Order: sequence, then C-alpha cells, then structure tokens
Amino acid sequence: MHLRLRSLTCALTLLSLCAGIGLSKFQQPAPQPEPQSLDSFTKARPVTKDEPRAKEFSLTMAGRALDSASLSWWKYNSKCFTCHTNVSYFYGRALIPTTDPAHKEIRETLENHVAKSLKSNRKLSDFYATSAATSLAIDDSITTKKLHPLTKEALDHMWTVQQADGRMPWGGGGPPIGSQHFGATITAVAVAVAPEGYAKTEAAQKGLGLLRGWFEKNPARTYYDKAMVLWAASHMDGILTPEQKATIIEELRGKQLADGGWSLPTFGNQKQKGGEDDIVGDGYATGLTVYALRQAGVPANDPAIVRGIAWLKANQLETGRWPTRSLGNSVGNVLTNTANVFVVMALHSCAEPAR
Repeated sequence: MHLRLRSLTCALTLLSLCAGIGLSKFQQPAPQPEPQSLDSFTKARPVTKDEPRAKEFSLTMAGRALDSASLSWWKYNSKCFTCHTNVSYFYGRALIPTTDPAHKEIRETLENHVAKSLKSNRKLSDFYATSAATSLAIDDSITTKKLHPLTKEALDHMWTVQQADGRMPWGGGGPPIGSQHFGATITAVAVAVAPEGYAKTEAAQKGLGLLRGWFEKNPARTYYDKAMVLWAASHMDGILTPEQKATIIEELRGKQLADGGWSLPTFGNQKQKGGEDDIVGDGYATGLTVYALRQAGVPANDPAIVRGIAWLKANQLETGRWPTRSLGNSVGNVLTNTANVFVVMALHSCAEPAR
C-alpha cells in the first residue's frame, strides 16, 4: 500500500511533572500544537552534535518525532519497513494516546504487507516473520488488548522459521539492534504480552521452550544485550536465575554516568567511530536501562531511576528526539529512532505518584 502522508495534527497527551520522581501520570490531551510543514517536520534529519536542546520537555514532541521518523523513512527510503524505525515504532508509540492518523497509517501499512506475504507462496522472510509478528503483538497489547486475527496468523507463522536450537531469525544490521539477543528478547516479550492468552497455545509453548534453551546456551555478553535479557526475564521465567538477575541489575547501576545517563559505547566496550572521547549519556542506553530496571522491579523512586529520568527530561532535543549516534558512525540517526521509543517506554514505566 502506498502510504499517504497527511499533515500531522497531533493531539498527544502532555506528561505532568512530579516533584521527587519527576513524572506522575499521563494526563488528558492538552490543546493541539500548531502543525508543522511536511518538508520541515516529516523528512527526518540526521542528529548532529550542534542540535539544540529543547527549552522544555515535551511528550507531545516525542510522539511527533516518532511519527515523523516512521512516515519519512517509508516515503524517502524505498518503501523499506525497517527494524530500527518502523518496527520498533510499535514497541511504545501507542503509549502516548493520540488522535493523529500516523499510527493508524503505519499499522495499516504493516498489516497490508504481512497479509499479502502470508497469502503468497513466498511467505514472510525469516527476519521479517519475527519482526513483523512481534510488532503487531506488542501493539495489540497496548491498543485494543485483543489479538488481531492477522497477528495470530503472523505469530503462528513466526514459529515455522525458528531454528532447531531455538534461535529466532534476526539481524540485517549491526549491534545493538542487529543482536540476536535483541530479537530473542522481543520474541519473548511479544508472545508473553500478546492478548487472549496466546502464550498458552501449543505453538507458542513449544517455541518458548526452545527459546529458553537458546537463552541458557547463549548468555548475554554486552550490557545492551544484558539489559534486553533482563527485560525478557520480567515476562518469561526460565531465562535468568534470581542471582543472574541481581547481578545484571548491579552491573547496569555501575554503568550509570556522572550526568545521570547511560552511554551506549560503554555498553559494548567500544568507542563510536568519529566520535568525541568524552563519554556522555545518550537516549538509547538511558531509555533502555531505565525501562529494563523498572521491568525488573526497581522502584521509580530509586536514586538511579530518578537521575536517569532527570537526564531524559533535560536532554530532549528541539526536534523531540534524544541524541544517540549509531555505533558505526558519528552523525547517523538510525539508533536515535529506536532510542526515542525506549525513552517513551522508560517515561511511561515511571509515570506513577511519588512515594
């Protein structure tokens, strides 16, 4: 389906700020912001080190940035439904209620591609089978809380491409998104949260059993993989022992920087090519870590969480994004798009009254 880009007139909710934690809860929609032009807003621009910070934190702009990236990637990048932008979009965009058509259009585009592929003899490619099915399932769990018939069909098909050792087909890019642990985590989470008890079906039980075996034989080595596995373990048992879980939590705590954020280069013990020597927080590592710790049971008023949320509120860019440079280059914004989703998930996970 050719995606029609409409002018974005978002009616996103604003996030109220709460003393102590910095976040309280998602409020009713505030007055609509002025729409921006298609050329200046929809066509995503690479993040540069000189891009100014926002004068005031805005969840509205965060949602618009996610819409912008997904819509523009589809229009300007050869109709490619990418894991770092369009697929990850469904992990958290619906957490911000909106009347804007962007989410609906992107969802319909994915459904159309999945339906067309499942009806053909070619079926879905291995990686696409995993990424598409898991995105639909997570989105269903946030929006309708009902398992869409196409989602179930896609999930059932996903298990047919699972490898004998339990590995889920994933990849097509570099770390951290291209990591096998990223794909395994998304699979575990998506199946667990899929509505109407999908995880209890025969196909899911068999597939999850193989996936547990894969996690056991392939422990995470990098911190970005450990954070992902910690997230998965909050939804599916048999992935981490209590001792392993506690160890990862403390390791992630130890990687927090003086500025309150976390840095992706330190998560893989590598430096960004063309980057500065000074290590500073970024949206991907900070958003993922805060969310993973919260999913693991770390309270929202924990000092590490409070400092992480403060970093996120203080470092949003004027475009609504959070700075994250891809590990392979100095200005690429591929990881920024996924980072924005993790940030929204982290903020939502801490949207509770101060204690």
